[in-house]
Amino acid sequence: MKQEYIEKSTPKDNGDIESFHGSIKADYIWPYEYEDYEEVETSIKEAYKDYNTVRPHSTIGYLPSKEFKRRWEEDEKFREKYEEKINRKMMISVS
Repeated sequence: MKQEYIEKSTPKDNGDIESFHGSIKADYIWPYEYEDYEEVETSIKEAYKDYNTVRPHSTIGYLPSKEFKRRWEEDEKFREKYEEKINRKMMISVS
């Protein structure tokens, strides 16, 4: 695995993480005025929990991350379906 430096706020280089951070800020930080650090900490912990267990993600069939992981690990047909989808995307991006 090669480690590389990525400039701050460069969505082309780091799209998944930039999208995640944008979602957390827009949904859990910017709409509220916090009184202290503990409120912010609690809100961010809830944001991570929500992001992984409740919020649907378009790139994984509008499932929450935790549910996608469960299906991936338990359902071979589900896994094969997504492996095919990933392979098709890779073939399109290469050509």
